[in-house]
Amino acid sequence: MTHRPPAGAPARRTARLVLVTAVLGLVVAGAPLAAGAQEAPAGAPTLAQVLDGEVAGVAAVATTTSIEDGDMGVVLEITNDGDDAVDVAIPFGTLVVTEAEGDQTLAVTPPSSPEVIDVAASGGTPTIEVEPGTSTHDLPAYCTELGDGYSGDAPVSPIAPADVALAETLRAATVADVGHTTTQSAVWWLTDEPTAPAPDDIAPLLAVDAEAFAAAPYRVIPDTGYTPLWMREEVLPEDGGSIGPVVRDEEAAAILDERFDGPASPVSDGDGSGSAVGPILWVALIGLVVVATVAIATRAGRSAPAALPALGAQRPGWYPDPWARGGHRYWDGQRWTTQTMGGPHR
Repeated sequence: MTHRPPAGAPARRTARLVLVTAVLGLVVAGAPLAAGAQEAPAGAPTLAQVLDGEVAGVAAVATTTSIEDGDMGVVLEITNDGDDAVDVAIPFGTLVVTEAEGDQTLAVTPPSSPEVIDVAASGGTPTIEVEPGTSTHDLPAYCTELGDGYSGDAPVSPIAPADVALAETLRAATVADVGHTTTQSAVWWLTDEPTAPAPDDIAPLLAVDAEAFAAAPYRVIPDTGYTPLWMREEVLPEDGGSIGPVVRDEEAAAILDERFDGPASPVSDGDGSGSAVGPILWVALIGLVVVATVAIATRAGRSAPAALPALGAQRPGWYPDPWARGGHRYWDGQRWTTQTMGGPHR
């Protein structure tokens, strides 16, 4: 699932990243948003409302799938019983889950297109047009739980919205048109592996102060039954091989229900108001985004490779999965991907 940029892609990507800076600036300029808050177009039902059967004359089912060379996705089948087309809003970071314990919570985004990118850049919520009759739509989806499994061709249902940090990071990735692999890395940085400094390729996408978030991470999805990797510690045996993360809180690890147990936890701004990010952090964020954008432009689209896998592999290929004993995971030359084979999927 490695994405190879075509000739000329660095310049276009730099332009997209500049646009991302502007988008994040609009977020900073406005009032702090509640967790997952996104304004849907007037009169347009949301994906979650349609899946929950709340829209008269419109029924839908969604299942996990693979799109574009194995990237994760959700295929949406909608039946419109009316005589006219219906617009359905797809908020960034719509969260869906399967019924299986231990499966991923997936964050869904609108399918990318020039029109979707323009709407995302303006701060709006993209829609898909559903014609009368039955139609299918492929929606990109991203793992929000690096240590959980993934079931293909499994029905999913919506849960509470993601925190605004995850939603706006997915928006920024759509505007920058960075591709599935880079977007997934940004999501995993937020959900499981926040480090400072953030990798060059995802730093401009993160809708948080990376240094502050890495120092005090919080859940950006409402599934308290999952223990993020930043709440665990890695233990290596004497032979140097990885046995995967060991949970610090065994009681928390015993909770397997994928259904959420409360809202996502916003960062406190210090006065108890519970806003997503305080004004000072927003200012710092803009500074970091501008610096990162200039650095990327100067380097003509080149980005430093991420840390090598625990086993020292440098070339793309299949290697023992550091998170699932007995399985293998694909290393794309810079980072671990979501592609696995054999053994338990983590």
